[in-house]
Amino acid sequence: MFIEKPFADINLVVQDEKIPAHRAFLIKNKYFQNLQTELMKDEISVPDISLKNFKGKISLSSSQSQLLLAILEFIYCDTVNLDEELAMELVGLADTFLLPKLKEACESYLSLNLRAENVLKISKRAEAVSAKKLEENVIAFLIKDFEKLSKTIELKSLSPELFVKLIMKLRK
Repeated sequence: MFIEKPFADINLVVQDEKIPAHRAFLIKNKYFQNLQTELMKDEISVPDISLKNFKGKISLSSSQSQLLLAILEFIYCDTVNLDEELAMELVGLADTFLLPKLKEACESYLSLNLRAENVLKISKRAEAVSAKKLEENVIAFLIKDFEKLSKTIELKSLSPELFVKLIMKLRK
């Protein structure tokens, strides 16, 4: 694992679970730089990470520690192993943790894995977290096979804003 417990000098606490970390790595990130006085303590409680309220504090649900570990992996290694579910969650959390490269990585992963079965869910997530590049890729995906997709997915499930963007692109 990227975090070696014997050398960790701080614990991040998420729902009573302690995750060892290193101040030297955390301080590279602007989110943790803003917590500079907290970094002097031996332990930091990572507040609520609400996926609905990205500007609030951070507390994660059942997979909260997994999300924080993925964020730490990105801070430490500049990479993270993504799957669709993780990318869907991290694409919004990247803004909270001031990690634009992580947001780009999640948007790219989701864009490359667009399918008829997930395009509506991904389009809603892209809009919710202001993932503009992902929104553009969703529209491009819908345009590419519009005739086929319009028969297999509920286009009325698209948000009105995204639907208008789609129609405008189709008219060009």
